[in-house]
Amino acid sequence: LTTFLTLGAGMSLPYLVLTAKPEWAQKMPKTGPGSDLVKQVMGILLIAVAVYFLGIAGKEWWGHNYWYAVAFIVTCGMGWMIIRSLGITKQLGVRAIVTVIGMLIVVSGWYATASLTRIGPIEWIPYQKQSFEEAVKSGKTVVLEFTADWCLNCKTLEIAVLHDRDIIKRLSKNDVVPMRVDLTSQSNTLGWQKLRALGSTGIPLTAIFHPGSDQPTLLSSIYTVEVLLQAIEKPKT
Repeated sequence: LTTFLTLGAGMSLPYLVLTAKPEWAQKMPKTGPGSDLVKQVMGILLIAVAVYFLGIAGKEWWGHNYWYAVAFIVTCGMGWMIIRSLGITKQLGVRAIVTVIGMLIVVSGWYATASLTRIGPIEWIPYQKQSFEEAVKSGKTVVLEFTADWCLNCKTLEIAVLHDRDIIKRLSKNDVVPMRVDLTSQSNTLGWQKLRALGSTGIPLTAIFHPGSDQPTLLSSIYTVEVLLQAIEKPKT
């Protein structure tokens, strides 16, 4: 919802500005090869978005490999942008700016893909009601992470926090049980029920269940490595 509201606001803002200052319409740049190139590149990026959503829908068949297809399409889009801009303008400054922007997007895209498809050293246990109850009764601290492939904040949290060396080391100790609830699909009714039982309707969410404690420590949205380590060591009072 936030994404579409942002898109709508961005698309309507120029019209709002030009309504307030109609004379500015005369200063708008005329359409030409540059405008066509923008439309072409944005069209290629929209294809990448479509592949992303198709990848989420078919995750059970091809896992996280769809990220490579998304990165490849983005690379094609940036390559086309750089090549066409060299033919459109002879200004070295413009050529340099477009090339640098395109290369930065390509490098960032492949770096993100490598991070998102990497199988982390943490051996997350898929959430099941019975296995969760057994883990809680074992006297160990249970770290229950709620995530989904369509949740970009979850992916950011995974890269920035859950792949941190200190977190990996702590979650690998014998007194902790790392468990993951994958909410990518609505069919995971047990996972959604557990999320609602904790009084939450959104993710990312990490619930830490300490031995002898009736209420878990809840970390919602984005948090830091230090916050998670502190929450694992002792419940909040």
